[in-house]
Amino acid sequence: MKQMSITEVKDNFDDVITWIESGKEKQIIVTKYEKPIVRIVPYTCNDNSEKK
Repeated sequence: MKQMSITEVKDNFDDVITWIESGKEKQIIVTKYEKPIVRIVPYTCNDNSEKK
């Protein structure tokens, strides 16, 4: 199952949705003025496993 947490940017211009899947943190940034941007951010967990 995915752990999902939704965060709002203080300026309320962008909505940032962050979830952790398979040990990686992924963010979806939805901008009112632009097309949705999907950013995959490398996320380091406590374990030392690298990407498989």
